[in-house]
Amino acid sequence: MKTQLLFLSCFLLSTLLATAQFNNQKFITYTTEDGLTDNYVVKIVTDTKGFVWTATRNGISRFDGLKFTNYTVDKPAGNGLRSSWITDLAIDKRGTLWASTEWGVCYYDVAADKFRYVNKMNDLVVLYKAPLFLQGDVLWVAAESGLKKINTITKALQATALTSLADPQCVAGDGENIWIGTRGHGFYVYTIASNKWQKVQFPALPANAHLMNFYNDASGFWCATSEGLLQIENTKTATLYNQSTASKPVDALTFVTRFAPVTGDSLLLCGSYNQRLAFFNKHKKAFTQVFTGSNTQLHGIPASPLHNAYANDQMLWLGSDKGLTMLNLQQQDYTSYLLKGSGEQYEKAIVKKAVTHPSPNKLWLMMNQPAGVALYNKTTHQVEKFWPCGEMDRKYKSFLPPSQDRFLLVHQK
Repeated sequence: MKTQLLFLSCFLLSTLLATAQFNNQKFITYTTEDGLTDNYVVKIVTDTKGFVWTATRNGISRFDGLKFTNYTVDKPAGNGLRSSWITDLAIDKRGTLWASTEWGVCYYDVAADKFRYVNKMNDLVVLYKAPLFLQGDVLWVAAESGLKKINTITKALQATALTSLADPQCVAGDGENIWIGTRGHGFYVYTIASNKWQKVQFPALPANAHLMNFYNDASGFWCATSEGLLQIENTKTATLYNQSTASKPVDALTFVTRFAPVTGDSLLLCGSYNQRLAFFNKHKKAFTQVFTGSNTQLHGIPASPLHNAYANDQMLWLGSDKGLTMLNLQQQDYTSYLLKGSGEQYEKAIVKKAVTHPSPNKLWLMMNQPAGVALYNKTTHQVEKFWPCGEMDRKYKSFLPPSQDRFLLVHQK
């Protein structure tokens, strides 16, 4: 097939946007049948060596890409864990793994292959969850017995003036304050400099709202709640978002994060108890895409409440009641590319195939939506040229790079 070379202006090219596309992406879920210690995954982190650590209701699993190594209260013998009920994980800037458990907070001693606690048995009371937050060399832990801070260098545990918390679920900082979200008891805000605290209730939320997860970026301080996504400006002002452009209101949120290769700077990724993944557009102030675990477009995601997510580079990890789920963008038939800009027409761009270009920082993209061929700059994330198909409903199946100003394309018609 011969196509005419049509150069689109920079203005039109800037409207290209490949937003979060989970259509046709293949997810892989690992369960106890694959060696995971338990299918209820509450937290996922990766360390400096590339190991994936998961906190579960029955111990900690370490995944090296091939097999799982598990730590529970009794296996392997002498590993140091006081309980198999693991509530949170964190990796400090020195690469040390920290875990909160039913009987306190411990760190992983790599040389001894053992977990070591920094508190005595009764120093920390954990009824359900003790969320962790790292700030420099300080690890903050919120528990029913109050807000504590741990020096990650000396391993010393210190109490704060906030000596009691009701059902803490998440903890984060805004620089001056430590915020604690609870399940049904509002926010606690602790001011570091003064060692004082206050309870905060926003009019946008009912008093019994579940406050499940924080995310902080340049655009704001966000909290995933049972009522939707809350953007916090200060202790007096916050805005709740739960409207969707495509479906019913998005609520029962459990986490909010960013998956840069897919979301870019304009979108946030949220998970929920009701088996949904949703993308929130920060510019439109609305959820623009919603997917469910039972949707056939989400190959491999179990139909289950989603508890947490961890994203790094080209991989996204999800924790649920039914195991550890992975999305690897480098192992897909369809791949998502971030194309800078905005606009309605190309908000669901799908790339069928990427072909190498003589220049190492460029790619030829064969696109099914919009239909055509694009010359893509990997460094700037910009489309430098785009050659559209004359029939916009035509889907290409194969593509050979240009030779003598001609493309060879195979399509379905």
